[in-house]
Amino acid sequence: MSENRFSIDYAKLGTSACKKCKAKITKGEIRIAKVTPSPFSEGDTMKVYHHVPCIFETFLHARATTKIIESSTDIDGWSNISPADREIILGKIEETQASRAEKTSGKSPTKKVTKASTTAASKKPTTTPTKKTLASVSSSITPVQVVEDSDDDDDIKIINNKKDVEEKTDITTTAAATNGVHIPLNDDPKHPDNSFRQFRGLCTKIVEVNGHLAKTAIVEQFITYGSDGESYKGNLSLLFHLLLPSKGYKSIIYNLKSKQLCKLFSIIFHENASAMIQRCEECGDVAETISEFYSATKHVKPPPKTLLSNYDIDNYLHELGQLTREQDQIQALRKITEKSTVNDLRMFIRLIQKDLKINAGPKQIIDSLGTNAYESFQATNDLQTFIKRYLEHKNSVDNGTQLNKQLAIQIELMTPVHPMLAEPCKSVDFAFKRCPNGFYAEIKYDGERLQLHKDKTNKFKFFSRSLKPVVENKIQQLSQYVLQAFPKGESMILDGEILLVDRKTKKPLPFGTLGVHKKKEFSEANEAFFIFDCLYYNGESLLHMTLKERREILSKHMTPIENRILLSDLKTINKKSELKHLINFAIAEGLEGLVLKNPEGIYEPSKRH
Repeated sequence: MSENRFSIDYAKLGTSACKKCKAKITKGEIRIAKVTPSPFSEGDTMKVYHHVPCIFETFLHARATTKIIESSTDIDGWSNISPADREIILGKIEETQASRAEKTSGKSPTKKVTKASTTAASKKPTTTPTKKTLASVSSSITPVQVVEDSDDDDDIKIINNKKDVEEKTDITTTAAATNGVHIPLNDDPKHPDNSFRQFRGLCTKIVEVNGHLAKTAIVEQFITYGSDGESYKGNLSLLFHLLLPSKGYKSIIYNLKSKQLCKLFSIIFHENASAMIQRCEECGDVAETISEFYSATKHVKPPPKTLLSNYDIDNYLHELGQLTREQDQIQALRKITEKSTVNDLRMFIRLIQKDLKINAGPKQIIDSLGTNAYESFQATNDLQTFIKRYLEHKNSVDNGTQLNKQLAIQIELMTPVHPMLAEPCKSVDFAFKRCPNGFYAEIKYDGERLQLHKDKTNKFKFFSRSLKPVVENKIQQLSQYVLQAFPKGESMILDGEILLVDRKTKKPLPFGTLGVHKKKEFSEANEAFFIFDCLYYNGESLLHMTLKERREILSKHMTPIENRILLSDLKTINKKSELKHLINFAIAEGLEGLVLKNPEGIYEPSKRH
């Protein structure tokens, strides 16, 4: 699937409702969907639809770190929208950016009047948009012809004349030169399996097939048999970093949006920047735009065939990520352009954008490594750590060591673990059907999910439910109380909920009171950490243990601190009458609800139970 977070189309049936205003989106009306993880199927996504005005209104109140639509390249399906509707959307984008900028500076925003009428944006054009591939869209609207590389058809092939490739390559790459990626000592950067051409060919094959299983099979075939049909001899870690740029290069911030890229390349190509930006807005793809202008320019001549390796691309990506001055960025981009064919540069821009447009997400790519691979990756949430562990696992199996055929799910201290989530419980009968031998009923605290990591040096890290670092004002003094509560805890990962507790009544305060301004309204309250699980303790992962065993470890090693560090309140339920009584109690006390847990269940990151 695309890494873009938004898509646009015309409502087909008129049954979808706007997430913001809850009103139905009528048939033929333009709509924008925010693409979010699906709670129903692992690794899949779902579309949450909005009216155009509604979604841009939500952007006005979004945090600075929240992904919003900043250009047409952020929206999948842009090429299928009518020109009049594109004008409306582009106007909304500019208006939103101006409003957010002026809101930050404290000024009143001036409303921008768009050229097209809102009526034009609300109804489907007379010609029904048809589903197009990127190639068909490009051929129908491209003013210049993209010249394909001779002897470079984006297919996975054997490069027979390896010597010829080595002699012509003028980029010196050594294992030590590559940044951040684990490199096997026996790896050959010039092997065909490490060529950027093979990588592009792999991406093309992934795009050409439909269905998640088919895409997974393409990757599995390549990493099994390689380009020579015998075995893969490339750098697996580097390959997966490139296949999943939003995961492999997530720590690199390029600050190169579509307009900025057009501006920089207009200087390299000696082209008009406004013309490039306008073309980009028309086709909605900055990589296609730049490759079109590259094939047409007379100022930079593409090489006849690609000579780049995956190592070269990795080095260029890391180098570019360290540059902030515009002149330095131009110099770096000119250097990679001079080494790149048209197809190379198109793919390199996609890597900068962290969206390969291959319609395959992490699950489809990582599943190619075998059973349980994606679940193991979710536990670490770190691609390099995961691939390193996978290779160790594979080598152990190859050497005959007795090891489970499934890649063991492990976690790494100081790397956030995807939290286990709760599945809605339909009824009392449903609960006992899932756990006929009884279960734990836990108070659902109206706070914020918190995952706490501590190592042997007493270094702490705190992560939210979305695996992002928690802001300092919400965890003040928490570290010192954890040290007191776990005097023998050298290293640990704790899962719980943080909220404000009134020191007099000892009752939790409502959700949202942890904010820096809201907290000031409650002088008699402080942050309390309610712990409901332990995933790691003193060097040992506890994921394989049952909840009952993990709770016993908490009870044994934890000393509760009043109003600061507490164990979540659990009750063992064996009868339906007991559960009904507890539900009535939760309602009477105004609690948010109950969470039912299987005492014999293991901790499964990102799973719903």
